[in-house]
Amino acid sequence: MRTGPVEVHLHDVDARDLISVSDANSKGIAAVVVDAERGRSRIIVRNSGSAAAVVNVEEYDRLEDMGENLVLMVESVVSRNSLSVKSTPNSVAARLRRW
Repeated sequence: MRTGPVEVHLHDVDARDLISVSDANSKGIAAVVVDAERGRSRIIVRNSGSAAAVVNVEEYDRLEDMGENLVLMVESVVSRNSLSVKSTPNSVAARLRRW
């Protein structure tokens, strides 16, 4: 599971999918969750920065699978080229594994 901060480029997000913490609180978490269940992901913002994302479970699973597949692809390329993933702690594969 991913830990640590996630950088979301808000300029890449449809402004209609942004909701402030205050607005999300006023709307109620149940309504934000229902939106996600219906396929409308929301980015919750605080102080002009992303604070959280609310997505449906299918989208979450898809993103998790993409991350795992990316790690496997990088490891495959590394092994084909006789490189050591563990040789440098900041290698792409090592960083992806920590993700």
